Amino acid sequence: AAAMLARGVAPSAVRIAFLDGIMPLLTDDRGYPIRKFHGFGLTSIPLMLRYPWFSCDSTSWVLASRFGSCYIPLNGKVLKVAFSDQSPKQQDDAGWHYTTFTPVEQAALRKYVEAKGYTVEQLATDYTKRDELNILFFLDLERTWIDRPWQRSGAQPAFFVE
Repeated sequence: AAAMLARGVAPSAVRIAFLDGIMPLLTDDRGYPIRKFHGFGLTSIPLMLRYPWFSCDSTSWVLASRFGSCYIPLNGKVLKVAFSDQSPKQQDDAGWHYTTFTPVEQAALRKYVEAKGYTVEQLATDYTKRDELNILFFLDLERTWIDRPWQRSGAQPAFFVE
């Protein structure tokens, strides 16, 4: 799961320590949940993959799109890539805005976007298209979910396998 960290949205050590501390109360000896528990306000990919939640939700996916970004699975990682043509990230170092990726990386990003029925140009100008793509990302993650116990082996869900 550590390899799937979304850049810029890594969970805090304090939150992980707290959740690790309560997992023995929520899981059996094999790490499987004995209670249904909800990740309220939680869509941190590393935390979603680390614990056996019953459900999770937050508004971070919509905030990302409103600030110009989309969640994109690429090379075993989740990237939050800015696409908006108004994003100041266009001026940042490589790998934050679509235009700052290498041509090979841009081709891979474009392939994912187009496979979902969108264009990079749409994402640059239309926040509703970014909303839709982010929704599709999380629906894909849910559809390919593998129930695993807490203290996971490190095996990746099929969603991240290329």
